[in-house]
Amino acid sequence: MKSNFIRPERLIVNRRRSKLKESPAVSRMKVRARTVKTRSPSLSVQLGVCAVIIILIWIVFGQTLGHDFVNYDDKTYVYGNPLVSAGLSIHGLSRALVDTQTNNWHPLTLVSHMIDCQLYDLKAGGHHFTNVLLHTIAAVLLFFWLRNVTGRFWCSAFVTALFAIHPLRVESVAWIAERKDVLSAVFFFLTLGAYVRYTCARSIGRYLTMSILFACGLMSKPMLVTTPVVLLLLDYWPLKRIADGKSFRRMIVEKLPLFALSAAASIVALALQVHSPSSVGQLPFGWRLENALMTYVTYIWQMLWPVNLAVFYPHPDDRLALWQVVLAAAAAQSTLSPCRLALVFDHAPAGDRNRGGWTSRPCRSLCLFAAGWLVHRADLARGRHFSIVAIPKRNSRNRWNRHCHRLERVRLEANDLLAEQRNALDAHPGGYNRQRCRHDKSRHVTNGARPTGRCALLFSKCARDPFSQ
Repeated sequence: MKSNFIRPERLIVNRRRSKLKESPAVSRMKVRARTVKTRSPSLSVQLGVCAVIIILIWIVFGQTLGHDFVNYDDKTYVYGNPLVSAGLSIHGLSRALVDTQTNNWHPLTLVSHMIDCQLYDLKAGGHHFTNVLLHTIAAVLLFFWLRNVTGRFWCSAFVTALFAIHPLRVESVAWIAERKDVLSAVFFFLTLGAYVRYTCARSIGRYLTMSILFACGLMSKPMLVTTPVVLLLLDYWPLKRIADGKSFRRMIVEKLPLFALSAAASIVALALQVHSPSSVGQLPFGWRLENALMTYVTYIWQMLWPVNLAVFYPHPDDRLALWQVVLAAAAAQSTLSPCRLALVFDHAPAGDRNRGGWTSRPCRSLCLFAAGWLVHRADLARGRHFSIVAIPKRNSRNRWNRHCHRLERVRLEANDLLAEQRNALDAHPGGYNRQRCRHDKSRHVTNGARPTGRCALLFSKCARDPFSQ
């Protein structure tokens, strides 16, 4: 049995097969429907793009399978850690929850290292393979999430490819000790996907799923404490769940459990960092504040021009020039001041509201939160701290608005077309015959039958839930 769903490109009535007089509504539908492109690339094209992204990742990072451990942190995390090198065990799983040898709390990361030691022993190639595999999974998740949220297939593919092989990703993927970064990236993108799914149809089960994924991300790397703020930014764009102060407060209340998880992870991380040589208590707060301002600008510059990268950047202490700190503060102020109240009241200037790319609100805000998290670090900047944040926001908000308006226009005009067909059949009950309707794929009506209206329901769903496309 053929489906009664009508594709948008088949809504145009074939006048040669119709004996009815064409109404003005149908004429407008013909002209406008030709300009609406809602057909997404075929499944083979989507799989082909995913395959290209995967091949790029393995061409760039696959060479690390022949590399060995390094003498910086790899010993602490893997081959010099008796808890990890012993492999997977019940004792190891219980100890991973309270282990403080690495001065960090990331039990899932330790468990992943245990699994690698169980599978590959202390052969570095196997550990590198897991890093590259996790990075590949994260990139594929990012691609599908961007495609579903923005509706722009090729732009999403470009952004994913840029993220996947960006030089700032080298440290996170090629360094075994940075397993926590690639593992947390997987849970981060899973959390984003679960959150979008929750906003489409809110339920306790979907919220719990998102919360569990977020908790797993925190147990992989505490850097994800900023995720609730990221979700608030997504509520503003592109989900558009924040329209005024009342809706903003409702979104805050909705994410209170997530903020509680972030607060707990932050307290644990800071408590462990006190015993670390790079702890917050080793340097004055003024020096760390200057470091955060400089790091904010440094990260943006490294995104655009990733040169002279290193594994460790010594803290300048109090040797930063005053003009550098002032310029960094001015840069932070200039990028954040236009959207200071826009997130709540949406009163930003029209030019800034429609601006996308590297200066969009999500990218600017994420840069700030990533730099703020580094206030407690003693080193100036590390590429792995900014790897997930450095996702360019290629799809601007005005394009998303045009996409939603096109879906709404198709829905209204489809309803007009069905109304015209229904009225015509009432006036001319014998105007159609089964043979003609069998070949006319633009209608699913028979002699004397009314349209089922499922087309109108379909487009109502599209306008109400555009993420299903």
